[in-house]
Amino acid sequence: MKNQDLKKTKFETTVRQETAADIPVIEKVTIAAFTTLAVSNHTEQFIIRALRRANALTLSLVKTGGHTVRLSLCSPLSLVGEMIDEQKNTPLCIMDE
Repeated sequence: MKNQDLKKTKFETTVRQETAADIPVIEKVTIAAFTTLAVSNHTEQFIIRALRRANALTLSLVKTGGHTVRLSLCSPLSLVGEMIDEQKNTPLCIMDE
């Protein structure tokens, strides 16, 4: 794609709270993001699912634009079983569709 073509391309982006309809895509993006990561146990999608079921996701944002899906999650942080007044931000998962 030439530089002038890029200038003509308009990408609409939306950042919003996840909905139930996003959950299958979130799982797909999470699995894809961690598939080749050597330090991963490949359980990230299950962790996110458990946090969601426990109502422990403080923030779950989905950003869509062009053909890219991005995901960012925040959840309360505990230290040795004690809740502290901090939030944990997960790695950003990105997938080009």
